[in-house]
Amino acid sequence: MSWKQWNDNLGAKLLSLVAAVGLWLSVTNEIEFEKTLTFPIEYVNLPEGTTPVRELPDEVRARIRARGKFLAYRLRGGLCRVDLSRHTTGISNVAVDGANIILPGDVAVAHKEVVEPRTIGLELDELVIREVAINAPVIGEPARGFVRVGNTAVSPLTAKVSGPRRFVDEIGLISTQPLDIDRDRSTVRKRVRLVPPGPATVKVEPAMVEVGITIEALVEREIPGVVLEVAGAVPDGMRLDFRPASLRVQVSGARSVVDVAAAELASVKLRADSIAAWQTGTRVLRLRGLRGSDVVFGPAGAVPSLPAPAGSLPVPDASEIVGSLSVPSGVEIRGVQPDRVVVTIARDGEPDGTSP
Repeated sequence: MSWKQWNDNLGAKLLSLVAAVGLWLSVTNEIEFEKTLTFPIEYVNLPEGTTPVRELPDEVRARIRARGKFLAYRLRGGLCRVDLSRHTTGISNVAVDGANIILPGDVAVAHKEVVEPRTIGLELDELVIREVAINAPVIGEPARGFVRVGNTAVSPLTAKVSGPRRFVDEIGLISTQPLDIDRDRSTVRKRVRLVPPGPATVKVEPAMVEVGITIEALVEREIPGVVLEVAGAVPDGMRLDFRPASLRVQVSGARSVVDVAAAELASVKLRADSIAAWQTGTRVLRLRGLRGSDVVFGPAGAVPSLPAPAGSLPVPDASEIVGSLSVPSGVEIRGVQPDRVVVTIARDGEPDGTSP
């Protein structure tokens, strides 16, 4: 058929087509159609102060019979409304049927039937809300020559946890996802998600927190003029003299912490109880080693060039003599110089043996 023949009486042909479609729609609109559709569940009237122990189904499948075509489109916005007002804490079953299906009012519905689930298992528990501390685990180590400073900063420090008492009461701490600082060379600040602490019925706010880790360059420094002194009371009538009177202490750590140590470290405090049994005399103390922030000395024999005062008794070979250094956390004591100290113990009024 040629194009000219198609164009003959084109208006009449189009009018016939529109009439046919209209007639079809009119007829089919009076015919009942059946369709199985999925509708979301809306739970209402949950008793105050209670909460489901476990997640409830969030949708149902229902069979709908109604007049008119395109049911799936026309039934948009329909839902299954489930009333929980008659239920209390404990276990119960909730029946679901066609009466729970709420559909748009302009659809002529002949039949509604729930296919599944027809029964919902419900367990309610007391709703508990409380604040729980947040822990931010860290993995990895900074790059060589760098070090972490201080504790991991978390903001906020706590999260609000709400849910069934049986679960919330068991939650003592909430963790974030691990923060990886492997080979980092600068301070890290990130938003990190909290790890859900229990079933989905346990809610946590906020979902994410700010985590910060300070990373600084590792430095070494010598702190001069650290005075030797006795911590506590010297035995009555006794006095102690140290030569040299001060030491040089080598420390290492993060730059800011070492700066604090350099400003605050003033003395090595020898513990008085470790020298209480000493008698008058002159002795050399030799540095035996370091134990954290403690400097450990031990006897090293008499000093020939500095004889003990006439009539004095030799200092016994006492056990270790421990001196404490007050340094900030994160500072490592690397060494002490000189490694020998001359100690003279004399009674008041007696010469100390140090005069030329």
